[in-house]
Amino acid sequence: MLAALVAVVGASAYAQVLLNAWNQPFYNALSRKDVSAFIAQLGVFAEIAAVLLVLNIAQAWLNSKSKLVLRRGWLRTSPSSGSRRCARAPFAGRRDRENPDQRIHEDARHLTELSTDLGIGLLQSTFAAAELHRRVVDPVRQHGRHDRRTRLCRAGLHGVVRAALFRDRVAGELARRPSADRLNIERYAREAQFRFDLVRVNEEIEGVTLDGGEADEKERLDWSSAGVVKVFEQIVLATTWLTA
Repeated sequence: MLAALVAVVGASAYAQVLLNAWNQPFYNALSRKDVSAFIAQLGVFAEIAAVLLVLNIAQAWLNSKSKLVLRRGWLRTSPSSGSRRCARAPFAGRRDRENPDQRIHEDARHLTELSTDLGIGLLQSTFAAAELHRRVVDPVRQHGRHDRRTRLCRAGLHGVVRAALFRDRVAGELARRPSADRLNIERYAREAQFRFDLVRVNEEIEGVTLDGGEADEKERLDWSSAGVVKVFEQIVLATTWLTA
């Protein structure tokens, strides 16, 4: 999945380069009032836009799926029953070992989600910065055109504001649909049940340890976490459709 993410982000960056290069012949055709060249450039735009659409959808799916896979793998990674780590934790005298149920849930979520977002964002920014430096900074530096940098900043700010408003209008309406509400309600219910099961195990840890019931409790927790994973699979698909 990491290799696929790198490939998709790299391909998206290259497609953006092609889209930027497309602007010159398109507006040249407009200025010349060349109808045939104008129609041909519209065809080129449709091809580039179709490729970018597929890549963006693939990236959205890979992003959400990576978080799910990492979280599932993190929750499945646990110490062996022979270590009795959960039973010994309350007597270790450290604040960071209190309430392990909440920490297991929240730490796993934050670790996987933030790590994935940070990694993908860093990769995208690296590609974008390299291309921006090659296409904008170097020409501006060579020609000493300070006004070009000013226009670039104004255009960038304008684009960010418009994109934010557009996304709030469109994505906001889609996110408020009943299907999205149903999935979020189901997600919070499953996560609450998982946290409750973790709390129950934590409260009864002495009896579980004395009776040697770690395997049975782990099976119940695996079943509970599987419910969280199942609803997240549906959220992944819904997020991908929203991106499309």
